[in-house]
Amino acid sequence: ASDASHAVILRPPEAAYFNFTSAAVACLAREGGQALVGFTSAPGQGGILAQREFDGRFSPRLLDRAAFGVMTLPSVGLLLPWDLSKRKYDTCKTEK
Repeated sequence: ASDASHAVILRPPEAAYFNFTSAAVACLAREGGQALVGFTSAPGQGGILAQREFDGRFSPRLLDRAAFGVMTLPSVGLLLPWDLSKRKYDTCKTEK
């Protein structure tokens, strides 16, 4: 067995549903050597989105994350003073 690190990326001409089928791939490791044959899986039908639709659906949503951060500030604001006072008044027992 050997490690192969090859990738083939194809851009479809349009955004639509495509039928992804399995394939057999054959290649030569060395000139005049034995042909290596590999098989791919067949996931079936899948949709390919247009770039604009993909960006809209999977955008980072920075405004949502900022709102979440602001909403978590009160809980952090309550825990921080508690932790500081706990550290101040808790005394570690030292060995005698």
